[in-house]
Amino acid sequence: MSPFIYPIFIFLLPIKISNLRLLLLSFGMGLTVDIFSNTGGIHAAASVFIAYLRPSLLNNLMPGGKLEDQAQPDMEKLGLVSFLIYAGSLLLIHHYLVNLLDVYSFRDFWYTFTKSLLSTVFALVIVLIYIQVFKRK
Repeated sequence: MSPFIYPIFIFLLPIKISNLRLLLLSFGMGLTVDIFSNTGGIHAAASVFIAYLRPSLLNNLMPGGKLEDQAQPDMEKLGLVSFLIYAGSLLLIHHYLVNLLDVYSFRDFWYTFTKSLLSTVFALVIVLIYIQVFKRK
């Protein structure tokens, strides 16, 4: 089990950030993790993919479908349940892609999925603690 909490950077970017900037920042962050962990681009690929999914997921989860200018998607704006769905689904997709690209096979699908699910739950708990500790007042 290897929980990754760096995707919180993607989650908490402003809602109105341009798609190109979002993808470039996500790629840079993932590539940095890849360089330091010698993983050959799997973190960059997973980060760009969740950055690509982020705007449509936020459109579906925002109350009333309204995206506020320069607002960050946090628990106050989304509500706890919507934020857990938002962060949990993106974390699960990210962890599954990283684990799948690392194994590079569907042979052990259930092992990879279970490992990803457990890593996601652990990372989500850490993300929630981080948000509560460093919440803006």
